[in-house]
Amino acid sequence: MQNITHQETLRIGSGQANVALRLLPFINKLNNKYPNMQLELYADANPQILEKLLDYKLDIAFLTGAPTHKDLMILNSFDDDLYMVEPKKEEYNNCLFGYKKDSTHYKFLVEYEKNRGNENFKTIFIENYEVMLGCVKNGMGKAYLSKRIIDKYGYSNNLILTKLPNGMTPKV
Repeated sequence: MQNITHQETLRIGSGQANVALRLLPFINKLNNKYPNMQLELYADANPQILEKLLDYKLDIAFLTGAPTHKDLMILNSFDDDLYMVEPKKEEYNNCLFGYKKDSTHYKFLVEYEKNRGNENFKTIFIENYEVMLGCVKNGMGKAYLSKRIIDKYGYSNNLILTKLPNGMTPKV
């Protein structure tokens, strides 16, 4: 980042989970502290955001995981409780929901299911967490999401939430 007090434009990138949870409060703080600064916001999956950050097309980014690239500095980190969410129906479709094919949570869910011997699932990508949760509730499949997203959209009592055992967390 350039000198924040003299920077005219701040380009911010974020993966979708962080957009839903953290981006708006961050933008509000920036706007209050630097009302004349122009903000440019980019939301995409983590690999694309990381690529833009490393290409200096972004000044700051919210990413899932802890990138270890030598040109990056982690300014703050957040822990999220991640849960597999399933419908309360006894039988439901063998389908995995993800935000995008290369989203961190989706890739982890695929790996987790394959390690359990489930290789014959179908996939649906939905770029909206509320719609994704509604589909899970209706028996269309399962997803892997932050508890804060599940709570934000009011689905905590409508789904089966399974906290996966230690050591079963996404690797990015």
